[in-house]
Amino acid sequence: MRRYLALMAVFILVQGVILGVLIWLDTPSDYYLAASVDKSRRLDEAPSPRVVFVGGSSLAFGLNSGVVAEELDGAYHPVNMGLHAGMGLEFELNMARCGIKQGDIVVLSPEYEQLWSDILSDTTVVRILAYHPGAISQVPSWKVGEVLFRAFKDGPSMLARDLAAMQYYGVRNTLVDWVRKALGRGSVSKVGEDVGYHRSTFNEYGDQTAAWEVAGSYRPTAGERTARSLSDERMQNALDAIRLFIDSCHALGVQVVYAYPPVLDTEYEVDKPAIEETAQLLEFALGIAFLNRPSEEVYPASSFYDTAHHLAGMAVQERSQRLGASLAQLLVVSTSPGR
Repeated sequence: MRRYLALMAVFILVQGVILGVLIWLDTPSDYYLAASVDKSRRLDEAPSPRVVFVGGSSLAFGLNSGVVAEELDGAYHPVNMGLHAGMGLEFELNMARCGIKQGDIVVLSPEYEQLWSDILSDTTVVRILAYHPGAISQVPSWKVGEVLFRAFKDGPSMLARDLAAMQYYGVRNTLVDWVRKALGRGSVSKVGEDVGYHRSTFNEYGDQTAAWEVAGSYRPTAGERTARSLSDERMQNALDAIRLFIDSCHALGVQVVYAYPPVLDTEYEVDKPAIEETAQLLEFALGIAFLNRPSEEVYPASSFYDTAHHLAGMAVQERSQRLGASLAQLLVVSTSPGR
């Protein structure tokens, strides 16, 4: 037993040293999930009042906060906390709860999958914690043990793989740029599968800008897909988490509203019954304003960047304008005499 404990202690020590060295090197500092540090800092430092968007990567890619700010006449400073659906709904809500302030408006816009199933990924959370260790306090209590175990077991190797991948892309992009310049075709930055998955391509609001100037290139997989069915237990858990978040916001003098996420048109047709049932449950249970309808956020494949969640090009600007206009109208109504 002593030998086993001694070996375990050595193993943990070695893993900890490797993890510490990788974090100290801050490499790859341009890794996509490292943007969680910048988003939390923005939430802490942006002047009040703020409009805080909470959700997954459909918000990261699908929002131009500058357009929203213009629609609100600059009265609110946007903070886009959207990053990755694999964080799970509760982790996202907890991170937002830690930084919101009196007078803020929170716009909830999680992907439907976050309501329908538990998609919190240990891998995603461990990678975030490598750059943002303080966020461990926002990991749901029922998940902390599993996350810490995964961090000790696989954290260093995951970060090493990330480092290798980033180094590969860095070398490849340098060579591609050199060839293009030699051929007189100009330079390109970040080509291939890694486009958009960089910390440096987020703007000061927390928007992922890499796909704003490109045409949608998403190609849905061929073949029929079975319609999703709701899990009563999971949906109830999601509703409970959102209600708890809303109550804590109201106690701080923070208004909460909801915006449905973008959906691919072919997926909407298949999942329409589940989506409409979800909308009914949300609107009945939450008692807050909704900025749009599910049917208003349906887009063709040509509007998506690389997945059925990430908008590209003009679709980002159009969605942002609609959300900003809806928010502006809501604020006019809520501040009208007699309200």
